[in-house]
Amino acid sequence: MRGRPAVAGLVGLVLVAGCGGGGEPEADPFHFDETTFIGTVTEHHPYDVYKLQVDKADVTLDLIGPVGGGCYALEDSLRDQAQAAKEAALPVGTRVLVVRADESGPSAFVHLLPADSDEPDPAAPAASVNEQLVSGGSWEPSGFQLADDDSASTDLFAIRYPEQLSEVQARYAPLLVAAGNAAKSARTAGQGACLQESERQEAEAEARRQQYERESEEAERRRQREGSGGGGYCRDGDGDGICFED
Repeated sequence: MRGRPAVAGLVGLVLVAGCGGGGEPEADPFHFDETTFIGTVTEHHPYDVYKLQVDKADVTLDLIGPVGGGCYALEDSLRDQAQAAKEAALPVGTRVLVVRADESGPSAFVHLLPADSDEPDPAAPAASVNEQLVSGGSWEPSGFQLADDDSASTDLFAIRYPEQLSEVQARYAPLLVAAGNAAKSARTAGQGACLQESERQEAEAEARRQQYERESEEAERRRQREGSGGGGYCRDGDGDGICFED
C-alpha cells in the first residue's frame, strides 16, 4: 500500500514513506491523491503562463499572476516577462517539492529542492517559487481571495477574503502579499514598468484636462470681449456658430 504524503504544518515538510512490504512503492508519475509530492519539472505549457508539468502531473502556480494592474498597453510584454521568469526559475530537469493548494486540482505552490535533500531550505511555506516570482517583480499576488491592482497599479495588495482560502493557501498568502508590496515599493522589473506606464497615462490625462480648462477659459474671455464690444453677445456652447447655447 502506498502511503499518502501529508503537510505537517508546512514546516519541515516530509513525504510519508510507503507502508508495508519490503521495498519502496513504485512512483506514480501523475501523483494522484498526493497533496504533496517530489518530482522533476518536465515541461512548461507553451500558451498558459501559469502551467507546467512535474513528472506527468499538471501544476498551476497558485495565488499569483503576471503583473497587470491596468497596464493594458504593456500586457503582452509583461506576460512574456512572466513566462521567461517562470522558466528561468523552474528549468526543465529541476527537482521540486509541490504542495497542492487543496486535495484536488492542479493549483499548487512549488519549492526548489537542494541536490541532497527532500526538504526545501528554508522550510515551507517560506521562499516558494511562487513567492520568488512575485519578489522578482514580473508576477504579483492574484486571485479572487486577494485584493490586487487590476484597476490601479498604485493599490497595495492585501488578503480580501481570508475565509475563502484553503488551509494551505492561508499559510502562503501573507508571504505573497508581503513580497508583492515590497516589489511594488521598490519598482522591481514589471512592477516598475507598470507604475511608470500608469503615471504616464495619468500625466497625459491631467495635461488634457488642463488644456481643456485653458481653452474653455479663453473661449469665455472671447465671448465676454465680443459682448462688451457692442456687437452683441453670442453664447455658442459647442462652437457651431449658433448662438445662445450652453
